Amino acid sequence: MQLGLLLSEFLKNQIEKVENLIVNNPNPFTANLQIAVVKSLDYLIQLSNIPNDELFRVMMEFWHEFTYYILVTMKGKEMFAKTGDITLMNLQNDRLVQSSPLRTVTFPECCRRLCETMIENMAKPEEVLVVIDENGNAVEELITDSETVSLSNMMRANQVYLTNIDSKKVYNIMTSKLEDLLSDDRTFTFDALNKLCWALGSISECMMEDEENKFVVTIIKELLNLVEKKKGKNNKALVAADIMYVVGQFPRFLCTHWAFLKTVIKKLNEFMHEKHPGVQDMATEVFLKISKKTKHMFVQSHDNNEEPFV
Repeated sequence: MQLGLLLSEFLKNQIEKVENLIVNNPNPFTANLQIAVVKSLDYLIQLSNIPNDELFRVMMEFWHEFTYYILVTMKGKEMFAKTGDITLMNLQNDRLVQSSPLRTVTFPECCRRLCETMIENMAKPEEVLVVIDENGNAVEELITDSETVSLSNMMRANQVYLTNIDSKKVYNIMTSKLEDLLSDDRTFTFDALNKLCWALGSISECMMEDEENKFVVTIIKELLNLVEKKKGKNNKALVAADIMYVVGQFPRFLCTHWAFLKTVIKKLNEFMHEKHPGVQDMATEVFLKISKKTKHMFVQSHDNNEEPFV
């Protein structure tokens, strides 16, 4: 904890000065400084993988600032001004972005490892109601702890920043992890699947539309196949919760794929009659969320039908 606080506070407050020193004053001292930054980021990634809740929160707070810093220096603070989330005001520095040796190898590798760490440790979003208890059963659980909610929101923001920094890299990491997880029954766990799906759902609208469409189709296809493969109400309920969470996060995709949206609504209708703990409530919440964001689709005619769906 002490090491994590020392390194994270130093880098959070001094990283821009450090980068400017390395770019503007190349000498043996700044070469050593660069090595120290690389080692510090490596330690912080390792600390993020230690199973300790308090330490993990400190690390996520640092990565929240760090990924935001990288993103804003890459793309300019103007594009984020409307979010009201400007915490680092003196950033945009084109020379720093183009010339810093940390930008070509160190930061991209750090972001790759961070993305994998976040996927493996993703906090449960507030809208997910179906979880696994200590006996391996699917049960309903409402989040009432504000700290858990804030951690989930912060991790979601971190994934958004990482995706905006390099969407192709995040796309490849997530689809590869899903493929690996579903291809080997010996290593498959619902805990790993849940966390991966929570990460998948967190990056809605962070990619170009064509890329996102391909991404969503790949995920949903794999999850639907998994529903068919898994036996037992418990297992099917857990996969259903993941599917419901993911589809509810991508309204832009649903609005441009009417046939798919219609199938989702019919499936949610089935889930709303399901008596398994949490499934009915979660289906109702997702139905409401999708209805609010895609409502215009239900009062228009589609596929040469004269009458709208409703």
